[in-house]
Amino acid sequence: MATRKKKFLYVILTAHYFKVGDTFKKRLGYGVTDDPSMRVRKYSNTSGGEQEFVELYHSPNYDVMEVERILKQQLSDDCHTINGEEVEWISPYSSLTTTDLINMIEDIIHGLNKPVRKVKKQFLPFKDAEWQDVIDSENIELYPNEYTETV
Repeated sequence: MATRKKKFLYVILTAHYFKVGDTFKKRLGYGVTDDPSMRVRKYSNTSGGEQEFVELYHSPNYDVMEVERILKQQLSDDCHTINGEEVEWISPYSSLTTTDLINMIEDIIHGLNKPVRKVKKQFLPFKDAEWQDVIDSENIELYPNEYTETV
């Protein structure tokens, strides 16, 4: 099966909590998608509560897929395992924070020197609200400076 090309990389911090030992934690994760609106809706629908992306990156040439590949390698010790399979969620036992994850992503982007830009803060957190409908590949590629900024 061919891999579908994706132009967005997201960071998610769940709106709900998981019990880990005697404490409760939100789950931190990341991934790539070609449609952030649909993806965040799927997270919301399957979790039973509204979810949002705390950070969103875009690349017109699918460069976010390379960023994700490198990130997976760097996070191999911090990723969560479900049913024996490593997933794109950070282990609840990891000390990695949202800021740490964002810094890792942005360091990778700088190291690759690729045209990956981040969605401007005024459109975040991204939760598929009606006023965020403009955040799609077509608009970003037509008007990159209006919706995104350099990393």
